Amino acid sequence: MPRSHRRTLITIMVFCPLLILSVASSSLAQNTTIESFNKAKKLAAKIFDGHETTFYCDCAYTDKDIDLASCGYKPKRDANRAHRLEWEHVVPAHAFGQSFKEWREVKVGVLARLARYTTRSGQEVTRLGHRRLVAVLGEIEVFKPRFWLEALRQGIGSAPEVIWLSDGGRGFWGLYEAHLRPHARGILDFYHAAQYLWKSAAAWLDGRSRQARQWFGWSRHRLRHGNPDDVLEDLLEALEVETLAESASEALVKLYHYLNGHRDHIDYAQYEELGLPLGSGMVESACKWLIQQRFKGVGMRWSEEGFNHLLHLRLAWVNGTFEALFQLQPSPNR
Repeated sequence: MPRSHRRTLITIMVFCPLLILSVASSSLAQNTTIESFNKAKKLAAKIFDGHETTFYCDCAYTDKDIDLASCGYKPKRDANRAHRLEWEHVVPAHAFGQSFKEWREVKVGVLARLARYTTRSGQEVTRLGHRRLVAVLGEIEVFKPRFWLEALRQGIGSAPEVIWLSDGGRGFWGLYEAHLRPHARGILDFYHAAQYLWKSAAAWLDGRSRQARQWFGWSRHRLRHGNPDDVLEDLLEALEVETLAESASEALVKLYHYLNGHRDHIDYAQYEELGLPLGSGMVESACKWLIQQRFKGVGMRWSEEGFNHLLHLRLAWVNGTFEALFQLQPSPNR
């Protein structure tokens, strides 16, 4: 049997997708200037002029033809249709839904133990276990005390090492700065950082071009293998080009501030040497089976009270505390 030793407490954070709740009735203001979907499509084409990338996949397009190679998308069926540009859902749901009570965001965190095992062959491997989930329907301020209470239960004060792993969401990093910075090493999710790199490369060098793909590959490789400062220096040099388009300059400035602001959290080569995880896949998976599979079925609508009741039951079930919810208390009359 493999031998285990030294357990690191890992905290992984992510925002779950928006959840539809029927907790109030609202009415949308009626449009008074666009009378048809055809007119809306024409207006959308003008809005996206100069930013010809598809909304969901960031594929480059020209007129009505989509360049699938620019984003690496491989259709499983109907390849001809995949190459054809279609204007649908021009406004993402969250852009108009955040102002209504029906659209709420669930914040999910996972606390797990990173155990290091020595195999029979003498190789040291790491595995995540002893998972505990925290989830809240509401704002980050509601999430903070629940998360911190669970962190204390899991022994954050006595753990030999604590790792905080999250995407770039400001709310979660605000929580890290306010409560966990003295206790934990912060890691920015590498795959989210790489996604940000590609979006900036596509805006700067045209996502359809080989140059964009080459720069992205170069930057991703250096970021992943211990040279983030090379990427930052390259961005500064690019911003000095006088002929740089305004949209490209804006994208590169955002990328620079994003990476530079997380400079202490992107030493991925070092993290790999220590056997630490680089991505928040565990908690993103939890969003699917904890939230989406149970609460976002066809035709489902939830009151806020009903949602929270069932969420607490599911959390107790996955955290192994379900039976404790129904322990009978001795009667004071006995």
